[in-house]
Amino acid sequence: MPIATVVWGMLKRGAKIAFCDGCHRAVARDLYNRGQRRRIGVAPRLDEGTLTMGHAASITAAATVSAILFTGSAAPAQEITLDVAHAFGFQRTMHEEIARRFMADNPDIAVVLRPTADNYEMLVQRTLRESLVGTLPDIAYHGFNRVQAVAEHAIALTPFIAAEPDFDALGYSEAALALSQVDGVDYGLPFSISTPILYFNAGLVRRAGGDPDAFPTTWDGILDLAAAINALDQDIIGGYLDWTSSGNWEFIALVESRGGDMIRDGHIAFDGPEGRFALDLLARFGREAGQIDMSDDQAMQAFVAGTIGILQGSSSRIVPLTDQIDDFTLGTAPFPVSGHGGRLPAGGAAAVMFADDPQAQAAAWRYMTFATGPIGQTIMVDHTGNVPGNTAAVHDPRLLGPVYQANPNMMTPVHQLPLQTAYFTFPGTNGIRLHAAIREILRAVVTRQQTPEAAMAAMVAAAEQMLEIPN
Repeated sequence: MPIATVVWGMLKRGAKIAFCDGCHRAVARDLYNRGQRRRIGVAPRLDEGTLTMGHAASITAAATVSAILFTGSAAPAQEITLDVAHAFGFQRTMHEEIARRFMADNPDIAVVLRPTADNYEMLVQRTLRESLVGTLPDIAYHGFNRVQAVAEHAIALTPFIAAEPDFDALGYSEAALALSQVDGVDYGLPFSISTPILYFNAGLVRRAGGDPDAFPTTWDGILDLAAAINALDQDIIGGYLDWTSSGNWEFIALVESRGGDMIRDGHIAFDGPEGRFALDLLARFGREAGQIDMSDDQAMQAFVAGTIGILQGSSSRIVPLTDQIDDFTLGTAPFPVSGHGGRLPAGGAAAVMFADDPQAQAAAWRYMTFATGPIGQTIMVDHTGNVPGNTAAVHDPRLLGPVYQANPNMMTPVHQLPLQTAYFTFPGTNGIRLHAAIREILRAVVTRQQTPEAAMAAMVAAAEQMLEIPN
């Protein structure tokens, strides 16, 4: 008897099935074609008492039955189970807390978090693979710049928004909603908005002759201070400019903060003076500030240990850094913006719906509006320091009002909100590959293996080849 037939029969009798990431795709596809995609989810862990299915194609019907039965330690059956996917391991506890709070208020819905993706690109690739075999999650938190890549498989939120009695009163601004629109259609609710900022070790700033209360506002001033910090001790790195970020975020920020564009009128534009400035600045951080080749996680660890003086990174790290730092005072400063039309790309994520069953969609909408509503947004800010995608909690004296008063570092990204714009991403199927290629070129610049001039030529050549667009 075919495996799918056995599982199908169990589904008809009410069983809930979960397939793990490496499951037999033919079975999943068969069940999907039978109209049961909503019931199939990827098991979050094989050691958490979750329903799983064997990986071997030759698995027998009897083994299949025993492999997919609930264990005694599994959670009680719920009316609806939502599978939720997200990126970044350091945000796991945040999502767990949101899920717990939601389930306490909604006992008819169980929320299961899938394994954490390393970054937004990995989450997109996983989503696209799952779309082929019918194992999409019900909800996924995709980066704003990646919503377009998954919109073909997502559920448009227009009817859900229209059905809300007073959606305008829920706290979503038009600007925040626009971050996850594709061709004017809403595909996500804004969950968190991050912005590139600067972190600094106030003690090292003072030792180098700087004033933490009058931190430099230009890149030249910041580099002068970073060089002075770098000269304090051979074990201290003066500054770190994050070149590793998802989707070349900081490179794009450097270009756009000076009024430039990545692509303009269908032509490559990042090779203009703004892009050349960005590469020169990265090279200067390696040459003058002592920056070395390390991942953003390694840089964060070194900063916490007191061996990096100035760290450029995402505002999503404000709370984790604050919680980890004991030996010095943490300061934050704005990302320098200059030139006509300077702006900053909005990082962060939107909650995107993939549930394809009306009952699951209704439950997913309840969860999405909770996570992006006052309580969910308060939890998000408490864990990250990002700007909420919903302003309702900001003005509530019982929620975020006191949080911002007690944590002035959190106001830095809030002050940058008027400068934020949509997060650019390269178009087409090769867009993710191009971002990855540029990341490696940026690595070569900071490690002084490639000059800014040679790096720019390589970036332009990669864009012309992968995107087939003219310079």
